[in-house]
Amino acid sequence: MKTFQRFSCLSALSLISSFSNSVGVNAQNNSLGQWPLHDNGLNEVVQWDHYSFKVNGKRLFVFSGEIHYWRIPVPEVWEDLLEKIKAAGFTAFAFYGNWGFHSANNHTTDFETGAHNFTKLFEIADRVGLYVITRPGPYVNAEANAGGFPLWVTTGAYGALRNNDSRYLNALDPYFSEYSKLTSKFQVTKGGKAIVYQIENEYGEQWRDRKLKIPNDAAGQYMAALEDLARESGIDIPLISNDPNMNTRSWSKDYAPGAVGNVDVAGLDSYPSCWSCNLDECTSTNGKYVPYQTIDYYDHFVEVSDTQPRFFPEFQGGSYNPWGGPKGGCPADIGADFANL
Repeated sequence: MKTFQRFSCLSALSLISSFSNSVGVNAQNNSLGQWPLHDNGLNEVVQWDHYSFKVNGKRLFVFSGEIHYWRIPVPEVWEDLLEKIKAAGFTAFAFYGNWGFHSANNHTTDFETGAHNFTKLFEIADRVGLYVITRPGPYVNAEANAGGFPLWVTTGAYGALRNNDSRYLNALDPYFSEYSKLTSKFQVTKGGKAIVYQIENEYGEQWRDRKLKIPNDAAGQYMAALEDLARESGIDIPLISNDPNMNTRSWSKDYAPGAVGNVDVAGLDSYPSCWSCNLDECTSTNGKYVPYQTIDYYDHFVEVSDTQPRFFPEFQGGSYNPWGGPKGGCPADIGADFANL
């Protein structure tokens, strides 16, 4: 696991659409009518362009918090938590699945008992008035053991993981297909609140050589297999991805039209604060780490996904509290100056 990924479960997940940014070069040179309006070919309920997502024809600025139901396995408190997310001004919330939580062994899945029934979150979202971003994995990272993989799949008996190995794909099918079927009942296309569906997580493996755009065939076929499973299981909302950093440039139709494994809307993951309480240990995939330095995301989005919203499926809202670490998780790095920035 790369160091920049280590805060992922605690970030306030944000989908930042650039429709409110009228100062960028492209925004100045293009009227609303000049940017193409996209849909996934399955429906026009959820659409998107350079500026934002649209739901039923209305622009939506998606500002999302995150909740992990398998870390809070008491469904009775979920509504209170989502009410707090709504009261804080968010328009949506996201949640990871957890394959290991739902599949304790290689021949059963549990989506019914207690907190395993995650569909209660969709029902609460409808009452509270929040859109939902669903992120089933099968790998989620999230600072969970094995990134949410059930430990039985890590024994070697299922071949290489996170690629197109048929043993691995057959192992994940019961979990991923059922997760998708359950989510499909609550999509906005059916009157629910689920607006997008994330395939994999922090999987920027599209290229063997990014500069030459030489594809990683196994990775592309793996993404395509997950996308096919989702569609076969009833998912008709846009499929999204979460690129782990600005160097990988994976899964965007703008960057590589027609490439195997591309999703509908490509997103970027960013954790601009340090992964360690000791700033001397900080490294960054985006260059030398400088505390509170802003990063040039704009040019990245222009190159990679210019006809899509400026989209952060994960953006750091704080940091986790490591075992034996200071209370509050590195307060010197996430104090008032960080929050203000």
